[in-house]
Amino acid sequence: MTPSPRLLALAAVPLGLGALEFALRVSGSEASVLVPWWASLAMLLLLSLTDLLAAQRAHALDVQREVPGNLSQGRWQDVTLLVTSRDARPLLAEVFDAVPPSFAVRHQPRALDLPPAQAARLTYSVCPQVRGDFAFAAVQLRRRSRLGLWMLRPRIGGATSERVFPAVSWR
Repeated sequence: MTPSPRLLALAAVPLGLGALEFALRVSGSEASVLVPWWASLAMLLLLSLTDLLAAQRAHALDVQREVPGNLSQGRWQDVTLLVTSRDARPLLAEVFDAVPPSFAVRHQPRALDLPPAQAARLTYSVCPQVRGDFAFAAVQLRRRSRLGLWMLRPRIGGATSERVFPAVSWR
């Protein structure tokens, strides 16, 4: 997880107050903004930690990867991800399937707007460049925490193995 732009923008408040306090001290002024600085810092820490802890509760999701029976070398083929939610909360995320590095890919990442306790199909295309056995790793989501202060990247589902065969053309 990483801080979101929203959290970084909120961090500007205590940073600005700290810079103002420093400027007041350097100028010899009797004024002080230490109380608002401490209050804004405490509020930022409380909000960010609360949001982070709430975000640790993962969505109850299942993902199934549907790959054509035979992947053909050098041909574009569709792969479908069936994402099913068992959660009472909606999910807004970007979905990345971990395609083998030797595959060309189109239409990734895919946006996902999943209502509570629903399923969605996301389709993208792959073009295997070489033949052989390949592994698709777990699917990765990129989503915001509830307050939008953190960007989370959970992995769902497991790895699957697929075989790429030489393309055969009939004349």
